[in-house]
Amino acid sequence: MDPHPLITPHESPLAQIVQVLFMDIVGFSKFERMRDQEIVLSQLEDIVRNTDEYRRLEGSDSVLCRSTGDGMAVVFFTDLLAPVRCAIEISKRIKRQKLISLRMGIHLGPVYRRLNINRESDVTGDGINIAQRVMDGGDGNHILLSQFTRQLLRQLGEFDDCIKEIGLVKVKDRELLLYNFYGTEFGNPARSTKWPALPEQRIPPAKRPALREEPMPPPRQPALREELIAPPKRQSNDPKYPPVSHISDCERCGMLLSLSSTTCVYCGAKLLGPK
Repeated sequence: MDPHPLITPHESPLAQIVQVLFMDIVGFSKFERMRDQEIVLSQLEDIVRNTDEYRRLEGSDSVLCRSTGDGMAVVFFTDLLAPVRCAIEISKRIKRQKLISLRMGIHLGPVYRRLNINRESDVTGDGINIAQRVMDGGDGNHILLSQFTRQLLRQLGEFDDCIKEIGLVKVKDRELLLYNFYGTEFGNPARSTKWPALPEQRIPPAKRPALREEPMPPPRQPALREELIAPPKRQSNDPKYPPVSHISDCERCGMLLSLSSTTCVYCGAKLLGPK
């Protein structure tokens, strides 16, 4: 019995979880002549058709290939790791042959399997749409993964060393958490201008550049000024310090004396009394 029966228009559609490998040729619109466009599309079809994963499943209901004009979508129904291995093989061949520049996106999501107007097997649904958005987040030679595909690979313990988180990327009407998938011979490690900027990395104290020491400004010199120094406060009832009104100074030595004194106790000069 066919495990993936196609529905008729009178039947209710049956949703299936699949892995979608969506790809397109970068700069396809630059090929102005239709003949050139046909050549590069044929090159892409040959590359995909000759991959080990596609040849292994070709002719069965486990894989479906749909043209998208400037690329194609390859849907895998059973082997969930097949699109990842297929993307690696495609990327290696394109880098080796240097014929075209391709970007790819892989997403795990639901689709409806149906017959199109030509009575041929086809799929529709969010699995296809999001796979295209994932691909749109990259540039030439990028292989991007959606969050669901990343979770699947983490659970299976596959390709952990080849996956780097990009972050939330706004692609048309969706904001997706994307991952860059690359290795020494496949994918593209370069960052795209579509991706969010990297957070500022903290520099360890030992590696921080030395701060430039600015010379200390000279201390401000207080403005010179003449200050009147008030005489010390004295208690009027202290016999040692008579009131100011009862004090005079010696005309010879200038020492302060009481008005009642007739002789200066310091220099011996005779005082004339109050002035």
